[in-house]
Amino acid sequence: MENSTHRALLLPEIVHDILVHVDQRTLVHSTPFVNRLFNDEASAVLWRNPFFDVPTVLDSVEDIERGQHLANRIQSMTLRMNILNEDQFDNLMRFSYPSLEHLNVVDLERSEEPVNIERLFEKIPNLLSYKDSNPTRATLRMLEHWCPKLTRIDLDERDKMTLDSTLSIFHSHPHLQFISLRTPWLEADQADFLLRNIMQYTNPIELTVGRGPITIETAKWLRDREGIDKICRLSTKAGFRVMMLLLPAMVSLTDLTIRVFG
Repeated sequence: MENSTHRALLLPEIVHDILVHVDQRTLVHSTPFVNRLFNDEASAVLWRNPFFDVPTVLDSVEDIERGQHLANRIQSMTLRMNILNEDQFDNLMRFSYPSLEHLNVVDLERSEEPVNIERLFEKIPNLLSYKDSNPTRATLRMLEHWCPKLTRIDLDERDKMTLDSTLSIFHSHPHLQFISLRTPWLEADQADFLLRNIMQYTNPIELTVGRGPITIETAKWLRDREGIDKICRLSTKAGFRVMMLLLPAMVSLTDLTIRVFG
């Protein structure tokens, strides 16, 4: 038994499958000291979903081949716009990210000269999920152009001027399965536009809408449309009559959050 266990722990795929269940603190402080194989696989697991600031670390990697090897492993990355500078971004652009599926752009307090991250999207051909706490119009245009595989988008829209660009994203990505849009600017007609667009999707939809209410007219229109049954989760603002119109048609609905008015 000991021999078979020992032989199993010499196989990279088995060690990797074990380490994906190990906490990151152990991966950093203990696992690398077991042996070279455990060190290599711990590094692979850490870089798959790094808890550290990727631009800062890649900025210190001078060897292009080594940097690309690390970039190939990344599946999830967070960019903190308040600390990302042009030099770090230029270093990010040295590499491509073929495995990157989830990108989170955090805009805590954007610096006086914010970095334009739009160029990065051409390096992320397989992006599936995008989250941005303050998207720009240029970012949304590039996202629409370079990331056709998006299935999840989560936007916190603070600028009324870019809201139309935000809504166009939902029209151009028919594979979306999760849509979250938080904004104080969403007017009733824009909410109507958004809800009408999701009817093109072939997959079940999880939808979160900001303050904009669903109107009676849209509710009547949606109730009889093919596709209304695809919405499995809904969070929005609506009146009691709208709820009574829509709920019977939403046969796939499993989670509902409605801020009732009127």
